[in-house]
Amino acid sequence: MMKARANGRAPADLRSQLVLGSVVVVLLTFSVLGVLLAAFFGHYFTDGRLTGLTYRARSVGRLMRRAPARANPRITTMVRDTGGHVWVVSAQGAVVRQFGHDGFGPYTRWVTSAQVQDILAGHTRARAVPYGQSHPQEEAVVGVPVAPAGAGPPLAVLWVAPVGGAAILRAVAARLAVVATLGLLVAVLLFAWLGARLARPIRGLGHAATRIAAGEFEVPVVAAGSSEVRSLAQSLREMALQLQEVDRHRRDFLADVGHELRTPLAALRGALEGIRAGTAPPAVRARYVDLAVAETARLARLVDDLLALSRAQAGHLQLRLEDVDFKEVLLRVALSLEPVALARDISFSFDVPDAPVVVQADPDRLSQVLWNLLDNAARHTPPGGVAQVSVAADPPAVLLRVSNPGAVIAGEAAAHLFERFARGASGDAYGAGLGLAIVRTLVELHHGLVQADAPPEGGLCVTVRWPVKTAGQGAGAPHTPASA
Repeated sequence: MMKARANGRAPADLRSQLVLGSVVVVLLTFSVLGVLLAAFFGHYFTDGRLTGLTYRARSVGRLMRRAPARANPRITTMVRDTGGHVWVVSAQGAVVRQFGHDGFGPYTRWVTSAQVQDILAGHTRARAVPYGQSHPQEEAVVGVPVAPAGAGPPLAVLWVAPVGGAAILRAVAARLAVVATLGLLVAVLLFAWLGARLARPIRGLGHAATRIAAGEFEVPVVAAGSSEVRSLAQSLREMALQLQEVDRHRRDFLADVGHELRTPLAALRGALEGIRAGTAPPAVRARYVDLAVAETARLARLVDDLLALSRAQAGHLQLRLEDVDFKEVLLRVALSLEPVALARDISFSFDVPDAPVVVQADPDRLSQVLWNLLDNAARHTPPGGVAQVSVAADPPAVLLRVSNPGAVIAGEAAAHLFERFARGASGDAYGAGLGLAIVRTLVELHHGLVQADAPPEGGLCVTVRWPVKTAGQGAGAPHTPASA
């Protein structure tokens, strides 16, 4: 059962996230669009209003200069049409005339005395001023200089009127809200359909992954939907096949370990029960003791091999690399196997160079590799046979070949000789089938290569390509050889 988030709420599914995301995108889009349109129309109406009022204020100045007696009715009509108020201010700051209604208050509310003096000096001023904190509408304030008829002092015409366009802005906002609502509805429906279409195959892959995690590796994985989902399905299918193969190897490994442990344990139990019974003669009891010791040693070797192989494959096996004479280690291992060779009536033939062959290796692990190779050859060479061992320089590596005569190994069996518990054609129960697996693991840890060939006439030839120490190569850094 899937765990909820730390806050106690389960995470939203893909469909809900897409729908919520579409709502947020649509709302943000239309909000930004509304702000931009409001700013555009606001500037448009403000600039238009200021331009129109400036023209009208100049018209008022012309009327007052040409026909001041007959200007009042026309000015009153013009001011009433704009819904504003006009003050005609003298150089001393006194209001000479005013037109409109008094709802705007005194002119000093809209302009300062310094601004009035600037207008009287011949400069035109036009700007938008907020009406107040409780009234969001802006007011257009225009001031133009007027030169009256005759030689009188200049006057200032101050015109304040609403910017206007509020009705148009409201109409635009209403239509924008309708469009936003329709767009939001379409986006929700579209993304709900798209989310369902995307979530369906992903949900199917999730169910398949759950069944695979439960051990059902043959569950069908349907590849449908987008290319990314199909690629995910293919990866999941390949993962299921790999897990199936890993599970098969695990079961085979457990079965092989059980089989390998059963034989020495059965022999050990039989020997100990025979000794405990006390009915066997002393010579037989001695053989029972020897058998128990041998089977105990066999169990110890099996456990040691398993531990070494597991540690090496897990990357936990530390190598102590140093300069080692490959030929000297090989001959020392061969000397230790001489009793085994004599007991099985076989011999080794060596073809090695006279000069030392220095390689970078862990001496103990190199000895283990060579011992396993020679021991494998000794166990599978028929009595009276000769196992061939050759060492040759093949820069930048040393080439070791260990070949032995014997029964014909099928091609399929030869391909699995380096796997754990693999057996050759002889089916010899002496070994646990771990020797060549350990050889491959240790050789690859030293950046070397190993391969096995089964000649048609029978027997086996194992070739190891071990990197040598080259000029300029530091200790502890094995050279990676080229492919054999």
